[in-house]
Amino acid sequence: MFELRRAEDIAPAFEALEGSAQALYVAPDPLVFTNRTAINTLALGQRLPTMYSYRDYVQAAGLVS
Repeated sequence: MFELRRAEDIAPAFEALEGSAQALYVAPDPLVFTNRTAINTLALGQRLPTMYSYRDYVQAAGLVS
């Protein structure tokens, strides 16, 4: 589990996950919502299926809500 406090924390969190995660559940949060496209891009780059609470995330290339 990683805590994101600012947008700059997102890429390092994905770097730390590389090779150790099989999927990603992204909890709803204003910071996450604002950066949903970047999060989905990073997840796609690591071939991580993503699960979200809301359809807006799926519309930004997430896998499932």
